[in-house]
Amino acid sequence: MDGISDDPELAQELLKLLHAKLRDARQELQDQRRTSKSEIALLDSTDLQRQNEELKDELTSLRLRLSAAAEREDTKEGFAGTSTPDEGMQERLLAVQKEKAAIDRDIQERKQQLKKYKSKSEKLCADIVHLEETMSVLQADIEQETKENESCALHILAVEKELCILGPPVATTQPFDIDAFLHAEIEPFDFPELSSFQSLLKSTPLLELPQEILERFGPMELLVLPPDNVMWSKEGIDRAVFVTQSHHYDPTARGTNGSWEVNPSMSDLLDGIGRSRELFVRQHNDCYYYGTYRCTGHSSISGEASQELAPHLVRHVTNTTATHKDHLAPLALKFVDSLYINGPLELQCFAFERVAFNHGLHDALLYSIKAFQVVNSLAAKHGKIATSVVRKLRPREKI
Repeated sequence: MDGISDDPELAQELLKLLHAKLRDARQELQDQRRTSKSEIALLDSTDLQRQNEELKDELTSLRLRLSAAAEREDTKEGFAGTSTPDEGMQERLLAVQKEKAAIDRDIQERKQQLKKYKSKSEKLCADIVHLEETMSVLQADIEQETKENESCALHILAVEKELCILGPPVATTQPFDIDAFLHAEIEPFDFPELSSFQSLLKSTPLLELPQEILERFGPMELLVLPPDNVMWSKEGIDRAVFVTQSHHYDPTARGTNGSWEVNPSMSDLLDGIGRSRELFVRQHNDCYYYGTYRCTGHSSISGEASQELAPHLVRHVTNTTATHKDHLAPLALKFVDSLYINGPLELQCFAFERVAFNHGLHDALLYSIKAFQVVNSLAAKHGKIATSVVRKLRPREKI
């Protein structure tokens, strides 16, 4: 009976036979009961019951085995479509899966590279736009520089042309050695020290004196020096060298041709050699009285000789050679400023020595400082701008 579970069809046939056998047995029992009740009574009822129970047990066992065989058959049919491939198929499947994974990784890497390339491309495009804009600006600057260079060349030609008609340089009247003059021993005088000076004037570019002072002290010549043009002796303010230009260049003169003009201070300074003047020094908007100074010498220097002077002083003086600087191209302006050091023009040096200190004038100026400022303010309003460092003042004549 163990082999029946392995063949479902055989189990079905056997089950049918058992049913038929049981049916025949029941029919035979009924026939026997009908034909001979006496014979049935003689039969041992216990044996019949036992056979009946055995048949029932065998039928139940067959049904259970048949059910188990049917379940296994269904399970085999369910796995028939997904049966495990053989080893060759498994290896090929693994190879395909590995190749697919490698391809996926390559695709991912290429996507990342593409993203980087796009980012670089965008940056390069932005750089190209920036470079194009820069090139456009540079091109405009080049065109502007070209125009300025052409203008500069014209300015330089005009400067050189006017320079040729200046004539001979200013003659040195009383030459002196600058270094020896500033470092020479000085006879001591009882003059006030610089630290004791008080400002006499504020907030005005001019220097005029009240009439009451001029009437009291009479006509006088004032010398108003800017400190950046002065070299003082090592001992203090008893000696000074005033440095200025012989000529200024005005690019607005004579239309647009420009012209070299004589420094208005030159003739006054040259005329005053050997004479004494009341010297004032202007520092920004403050003006100080230094005393009475006499001009003792005049020298013209250029080129290497200018190295004897303080570098900052030379730089300041030469940087003021041109007036109306905004009308000159930068290179042309630089060319004009260089003519006193590397060109034919000469710087003019005047030696001054303090010979007295007018205490009365100083005290009167301090006492009349308000009137002093009022007079200067009125002079400024009326446009009385000093073109020379020398101011020749006289009292008004009484009518």
